[in-house]
Amino acid sequence: YISREDEMQTGTVSLTNATATEFTKSLERLGVLDHHYHWVKSDIDSMVYFKGPKQFVTAVIEMSKVLDKKLSRPSVFRWVDKRGVTHFSSKLPKEYENNKAVEVIKRDKGLRVLGESEN
Repeated sequence: YISREDEMQTGTVSLTNATATEFTKSLERLGVLDHHYHWVKSDIDSMVYFKGPKQFVTAVIEMSKVLDKKLSRPSVFRWVDKRGVTHFSSKLPKEYENNKAVEVIKRDKGLRVLGESEN
């Protein structure tokens, strides 16, 4: 698609939960980012500045609303059952909900539960 110069618009995106580099890489993977258009990212202030046709600017702004959401990282629970077996799970069985011996392990980006998607 070829755009006339007077059809070009500018846009900025201020990111809260993702870095400008992460956002840029996500748009590249999704095929949204077109390197024919002006694109400047700044991880220092978590901003992206861009210029392109209205469809491109709108797509980038809408994608920022989806991709910059805070990912919930639920806790991982650790407990020992009656047989002395240690368990780890992202869901705590009902019989252990009020058990004071249950340890809650806070999760960060480096901890992933086996079988869990990487969103």
